[in-house]
Amino acid sequence: MTEASTGANEDGLIKFSLGKVYLKDASLEAPNSPDAFLDESDWNPKVTLQYKIDTRDISDDKHDVLLTVTITAAEDTRTIFLVEVQQGGIFLIRDANDPARVERILNVRCPKILFPYARESIDSLIVKAGFAPLMLNPLDFALAYDRKRANANTAGQASGQDAAE
Repeated sequence: MTEASTGANEDGLIKFSLGKVYLKDASLEAPNSPDAFLDESDWNPKVTLQYKIDTRDISDDKHDVLLTVTITAAEDTRTIFLVEVQQGGIFLIRDANDPARVERILNVRCPKILFPYARESIDSLIVKAGFAPLMLNPLDFALAYDRKRANANTAGQASGQDAAE
């Protein structure tokens, strides 16, 4: 395990390391194969990406992060393919005294590390199914996390106002 410092504690540093990367689950459905290959000349499916991050504490300083990425390609009402990958990692975070900081690391930095592994698995599955490679752009986990926190704070303030009235 290689440790990297990330900032905070007495000497100002949190110890962060990646212990293990693992593929928990991978699935591909291509319900309209081989018909989907018959007329690829004007083939322009709508591709959607969804993701979810689940975190679990294994011990005080070990954390399991599971990034689930789902890609759907559809043309009109017809699904061309649906692929889902659950990419996991075990991360060590030491000397972090701020739970909010740990939560941010688990929801931003860890998925950022896991995403290239998930992207490679998705691309491999799609190519093995006979489709052209899918080049997924990197995701901005920090922006998504900040928006989620801002929405939660706004919702909390609104429900707090309702309770006071």
